[in-house]
Amino acid sequence: MIKRSNLCTALLDKVVNIPVIQITLLVIVFLLVFQSYLTCFLKALKNIRAFIVLALMFHMFSISAQTPRKDSGADGPTPLQIGDTIPESLWSTPLQVVNHSDGKKVISLNDYRGRLIILDFWATWCSPCVAALPKLQKLQAAFSDQIAIVPITFQKEQIVNTFIKRNEIGKKLNFSLVTGDTLLSTVFPHQLLSHLVWIDKKGILRATTWSEYANAANISMVLEGKVLNWTMKNDMLQFNKDMPLLTSTENGAPVPSKIYYTMFSGHLNGVNPTVGTSRDSIAKSVRKYFINVRLVNLCVIAWGKSIPELSAKQYVYPTAKKSMYVRPEAVYSEDWNRENTYCYEAVMPEHTSSADFNDMLAQDLKRYFGIAGYLNRTNMQCLVIRSTKTARNRIKVGIKLSDLIWNFNNTIFSVPLIVDETNDPTKQVSSSIMQCKDLISLRTSLEAEGYACTLEDREIETFTIHKIR
Repeated sequence: MIKRSNLCTALLDKVVNIPVIQITLLVIVFLLVFQSYLTCFLKALKNIRAFIVLALMFHMFSISAQTPRKDSGADGPTPLQIGDTIPESLWSTPLQVVNHSDGKKVISLNDYRGRLIILDFWATWCSPCVAALPKLQKLQAAFSDQIAIVPITFQKEQIVNTFIKRNEIGKKLNFSLVTGDTLLSTVFPHQLLSHLVWIDKKGILRATTWSEYANAANISMVLEGKVLNWTMKNDMLQFNKDMPLLTSTENGAPVPSKIYYTMFSGHLNGVNPTVGTSRDSIAKSVRKYFINVRLVNLCVIAWGKSIPELSAKQYVYPTAKKSMYVRPEAVYSEDWNRENTYCYEAVMPEHTSSADFNDMLAQDLKRYFGIAGYLNRTNMQCLVIRSTKTARNRIKVGIKLSDLIWNFNNTIFSVPLIVDETNDPTKQVSSSIMQCKDLISLRTSLEAEGYACTLEDREIETFTIHKIR
């Protein structure tokens, strides 16, 4: 037995010494030892795989919601240019509407084909847009079926319905209002409201303008096919306000690491007025920018001291050319802005104080425009309003007296500055008084409601723009 055992051992040693068999045995031993661990791992893996699948689905959903696929159609249709013909597909596109006279929920541009179509892009929060709606409605009534004015907003139906029910102007509208728009604003791209698109009777895009261009004379011009010498509204969709207005390029030498300057430029067409401050931690500089602002606003900033809330009539120009600071009513806003608003930029060391910046701005205004602004008191004729014993406060549906005064002091320049001495600005007055455009009609309307109105000289706090050279 002993001999046979030794023989077997010897044979086994020889076999085991073969490298391949040794490796195989080691693998078998490894699998046997870790079998239980592998079983537990595989059970857990099922749960892990489920978690991973959910995580991946969430990740993919997040990406698709933020970055549209190239084949999703998110790029939308091609924007149209002045002179382009409206494509057939656009005529038949269904548009969701509210406030339709026949109770329709869907219309299309095809309903108005053969007329002059004016698309009015607006929003309930855009005050000038809302203020223009009654004027547009009157124009629609005046030209009847020769034209179709179609107000369009990206806002949802619920928001627009609330506006119609609660807003004084909204309550009186009989327009069909397109809601939830995503298509037309892509075909006729814009950044700033209001935005009017003029499509003539032949279906050709003739113009894009602000709402102030909507008047009887201009509508007649388009209907008659005349050449339009208008300043077209062309919003700059890709403008980046965070980029410097003045950029440096190499000119035989590398761009310096530090650049400080102040500069003025003219109006940037199609860019929204904006102001701001940014800092560059690498260059250790601070940048202040003012884009498409009025000189009077820059004068107030250069003054550098706090001023009370002033109405438009409390900015005076005794020695300066007023038309540089206040737009005449006969001039379109866009035309005036292009000539009389400016951009100002200052890039300074990061430690520059506000007082130092204000001084630099004041010096630049003096250097380039020869003007300076300051707060003082000015003697001027005012319309003083007082309550009387017969003043009534029975108006339940109207406007606050304070709102009426604000409107006249900021928008109606044919009436002197109004001074309120009623001691009760919350009183309601008839909203019809807002339609007054001159001193006589305003006094007559207020006196009919029991208010005393007198013209008196008063010393009023004003901000004066003075021509110094």
